[in-house]
Amino acid sequence: MIEEGAEIVYGSHPVVSALSNKKRRVRTVFTASSPDKRLRKLVGDAGADLIVRSRGFLDKITGSACHQGLVAVMGTFNYGDMDDMGGLIEILLSKGEVPLFVLLDCVQDPRNVGAIIRSTLELGGHAVVLPERRSAGITPAAVKSSAGATEALPVFRVSNLNPAIEYLSRYGLVSVAAVEDGVPPQEIDLNVPTALILGSEGKGVRPSVRKRCQYQVTIPIAGVIGSLNVSVAGGILLAEVSRQRLKL
Repeated sequence: MIEEGAEIVYGSHPVVSALSNKKRRVRTVFTASSPDKRLRKLVGDAGADLIVRSRGFLDKITGSACHQGLVAVMGTFNYGDMDDMGGLIEILLSKGEVPLFVLLDCVQDPRNVGAIIRSTLELGGHAVVLPERRSAGITPAAVKSSAGATEALPVFRVSNLNPAIEYLSRYGLVSVAAVEDGVPPQEIDLNVPTALILGSEGKGVRPSVRKRCQYQVTIPIAGVIGSLNVSVAGGILLAEVSRQRLKL
């Protein structure tokens, strides 16, 4: 039933987002209950098959019970490359928008990747950039965690973050790394084209990446643990960018 090379996306928001945004082809949609009129139309417009199957079947193909009775079988995720990044920036600048890209340095938990993509989309960001190695990609868990934002936001994959940072700087993007010993983000002008770099859960932004960044920022914290989950930190920093740009 599941074709070779296909990928599984599950959960109401992710599946509806995939059907609505048409970023990649949806082949089949499985539902555990009688589909309503809206779902039938979305599936029909996408040219996909709609099949009613048991929850046990959905549990089996997803490896999870958290599918909310809705699963899509899709084509593989299509990442953009470096040239695609430049094309997107040119489009944004031509529209008078201020580009905001989020670069993830070796973030290996797909749920964090998905959560950051969701925050990026909802807080006015334009793209997320992932390295090919030592980084989670767009897995079913990432799609579920993103609530389908992976199907709406451009995601690029590059061989190395350092050339990507230099490439973005040629388009005028200021690079800002989240670190433990930087300045508060409120002290940095983020109402300019920005590349926000977030590091891995354990080691943070690597020194080789950090030294290429123009600014380093730190979120002030008062708790005894002394650190934040990377997706939480990313959401806070993206909210600060949004605040500055909306002049709140």
